[in-house]
Amino acid sequence: SSDLDFALLQSVLQRFATDRVSCGVLLGPFLEADNQLVQSRELRCSGESLTYEEAYRKVFGVIEEFGAQNPGIRIVVVPSPLDIGVMFPVPQPPRCFPDKTLDPEKDSPNVLYASNPAVVMVGSTQLYLTSCDVLSPVIHGLVQRSNSSSNRIETACKMLLHQRTLFPSTPPQPCVEPSQAHLLSFGVDEKEEVPDIFVFASKLTDLAKSVDGRVFVNPGHAVKGHIAFVHVGCVEGKDVASSTRVDVVPFAV
Repeated sequence: SSDLDFALLQSVLQRFATDRVSCGVLLGPFLEADNQLVQSRELRCSGESLTYEEAYRKVFGVIEEFGAQNPGIRIVVVPSPLDIGVMFPVPQPPRCFPDKTLDPEKDSPNVLYASNPAVVMVGSTQLYLTSCDVLSPVIHGLVQRSNSSSNRIETACKMLLHQRTLFPSTPPQPCVEPSQAHLLSFGVDEKEEVPDIFVFASKLTDLAKSVDGRVFVNPGHAVKGHIAFVHVGCVEGKDVASSTRVDVVPFAV
């Protein structure tokens, strides 16, 4: 189609409502710079020509409308360095989209425009969220490779967890601002807890891994028809990994 189509986004949001989630996370990009329609610089919706700012307003208008209609569902929006017109490298501040895209006065109270990465509390569970592919660079940099893809992924997750950052300086990630890399660490201070669940967007296959009492989740890409549901139960005396179930399920528009 030559027009922007919000059917996929609407389908994901509707799935949030159908499954009665307490918190839904949307990882960018929302207008990917590499998208053929975006590259054409002829964005249209219902036959109307749009600027990038207007296109973003259409996207977030869908999210805001859903938020207003579903006040019991908390929506977290995480930007991406791949979003067109977003000039900030990682770490990206909240609302880093082009000027006049968002109007704070019209925000639904249950829609949170987060930073990238972001740490969000859902109940008593701490989530670390990023729209970046944090696994691929580490796996590609492994010197010793197992024959098992599962083992390589688990090793990469352990490396990130033990280094206390999903953005290690080696191998470097081009989307990260080097002078700000220290801000991406977690659990370095004794008083700072290590997040319970790490959610990221990777080109690798969708996955859920329990590593040293923490859970790593790659929901895959919605455009490929996958979405992840994380169910966390509170079991006294057990870590989050022991009481968490992750379902990466197919869905259709």
